[in-house]
Amino acid sequence: MGALATPWLLELVHRMGYLGVFIASFLGTLSILFPVPYLAVAYLMGASGGYNPLLIGLAGGLGAALGEMPLYFLARVGRLALKERTLRGLDLLRTFLGRYGVLIILLFAATPLPDDVIYPALGLMKYDVAKLFLACFAGKTVLTTVVALAGELSIEVLDIFMGEAGFYTQVAVIILIAVSVFIVLKIDWEKLLSRFAGVGQG
Repeated sequence: MGALATPWLLELVHRMGYLGVFIASFLGTLSILFPVPYLAVAYLMGASGGYNPLLIGLAGGLGAALGEMPLYFLARVGRLALKERTLRGLDLLRTFLGRYGVLIILLFAATPLPDDVIYPALGLMKYDVAKLFLACFAGKTVLTTVVALAGELSIEVLDIFMGEAGFYTQVAVIILIAVSVFIVLKIDWEKLLSRFAGVGQG
């Protein structure tokens, strides 16, 4: 397990404790090109016995959630280049998601699912940033706490959660992000959702 966490990360956590896992988690989700294995850090912190798994989870969850935000905001800025019809469709899609958007974010953030895929799409939809952040924070906190608790109990879980650190997985995530953005932009959501609403009324 220790091989998954680079020496500088372990030194950071050793010196800074919970602040260290916050920084590691922020860096871990900030970049999809050069991922930092923050879950390995959380696991090793839990295994050390000197830290509270819940506090590890809260610090890691906050850092990870903040690290995900640039993807959302970059996509949201990208709305400025879109046509009016596309924007209307995206706004309809946001309304259609309604309360289920929070559940989707929570599911992706709290599991090994590649949640980087959904944030650009949510940014293009101008999804409520407060709901996005809180759902992401809650999900990442659950995920990091579970991993830290597994470390404390010496349960092997990193093989499940650390697949995201692999090179080919990162390439796949980047491709999925591109595909999700393409789909969100190319589908005529205004026409599709209007047709869907018509079927529902019928």
